[in-house]
Amino acid sequence: MSIHFAPERWERIRANYRKWWAGELDRPLLAITVTGYEADVPEPPIPAYPFTSFYPESVTPREIIARRDYDLSTERYLGDAYPHIAPGFGPGACALFSGCNLRNGEGTVWIYPEQVLEPPQLHLALDRQNRWFRRMVELYQTAADYWQGAVLLEMADLGGNLDIVAAFRTTEKLLTDLYDYPQEIKRLVWEAHALWWESFESLNTIIRPVNPGYTAWVPIFSDKPYYILQCDFAYMIGPEMIK
Repeated sequence: MSIHFAPERWERIRANYRKWWAGELDRPLLAITVTGYEADVPEPPIPAYPFTSFYPESVTPREIIARRDYDLSTERYLGDAYPHIAPGFGPGACALFSGCNLRNGEGTVWIYPEQVLEPPQLHLALDRQNRWFRRMVELYQTAADYWQGAVLLEMADLGGNLDIVAAFRTTEKLLTDLYDYPQEIKRLVWEAHALWWESFESLNTIIRPVNPGYTAWVPIFSDKPYYILQCDFAYMIGPEMIK
C-alpha cells in the first residue's frame, strides 16, 4: 500500500465534515484531488477501467484492488479530499442483485432485464447467490482486508426505488404502468425498498468494521451512515403521482 494520506488526517476530515453537516463550518468544503504523480509501486499488468464490471471474472478481486491501489498512489489529496473508491458496477446495483443483467458500453454500463415481465409477474428480492452480488461482496471484503481503513470504501450506487423498478420494466413501460397497474407498482416499490435496505445492510456489515467513515457517489464524507435520497424517474411524473 503506497497511498499518500497520513492516518491522522482522517481526524481532520471528520472534524471538518462534522461541522459542515451541522452548518457550523465557516467556509465551503474544498476537496481537491490532484492526479498524475509518479507511483511508488510497479504498475499492475491489468488495465485501469472506469468500472469494475469491465474486468472478466477471471481477474481476481485482489488483482483489481492492487490496480486501484496503484492508481490511488498517483493521487494527492488536498483540503477536504480523501482517498475513496466505489465497487464500480454502475447505477442501480439493486436491480442487478435481483436478476437484471449488465452490459459494458463505451465508458459506461447498462443495466437491463433478461426478460421484461408484466408487473403482476414481477417480484423483487435480494438474491445472495447472484453473481453480481457475490462479486461485490468479494471486492468489498478484499478491499477492507487490504486497506484496513486507509481508503474509504463507498457504498455502491444502489439506485432509487422507482429507478430499480424501471430497470426491470423499462422506463417507457413503467410510465404507463403507473396508470395501468397502480397497485402492482406500489407493491413493487415496497419490494424495491426492502431490497435496497437488505443490500445496504449486507454490504455495510462488511465495510463498517474498518471504514474511517461513510460516503456514497457524491462523495461527501460522514462519520455516521448516510445515503443520498434519489429517484431519477421522478422528473417525468408530477407531484400527485409522486405522492
